[in-house]
Amino acid sequence: MQGDGVSTIAELVERKNADRSIAHKKISLDGVARGFLVSQGRTLDSVPASGEDVQIRESANLATGGDAVDVTDELKGQVRELVSRSVQAVPGLRCAGFDVAVERHSGEMNVIEINASPQIQGHHFPWAGTPRDAAGAVLDVMFPETRVEVGPR
Repeated sequence: MQGDGVSTIAELVERKNADRSIAHKKISLDGVARGFLVSQGRTLDSVPASGEDVQIRESANLATGGDAVDVTDELKGQVRELVSRSVQAVPGLRCAGFDVAVERHSGEMNVIEINASPQIQGHHFPWAGTPRDAAGAVLDVMFPETRVEVGPR
């Protein structure tokens, strides 16, 4: 989240939590979050400058209040190739979610983890980006014989 130059971190989190849908877990200002803020020289009463990025905890996954941001349209062929090779490296893998880190400047890519039971609600209800029918895509791949073509509306 970004500072506005007026609000405290606690107020920014309160506003963001009010905007979150059921698909996005509320951001918790627990001991881990408070400790991470202290490690940055901040507290819940700190007022970040306008436009300044504020990170509440070291991890940014959905389970701890991170934002689902769809970047599918920004993926380069190399990322798709990395995921494709990774799928082939796991025999019998039919459905999985891939966490891939891409360094923005160098383009270096790493698969962080492969989730055999992926969370897909972030694709349907992203905080930012284009919503995707991930569940439909999974069903189409796993049960191609049941796929129904829908014409233009």
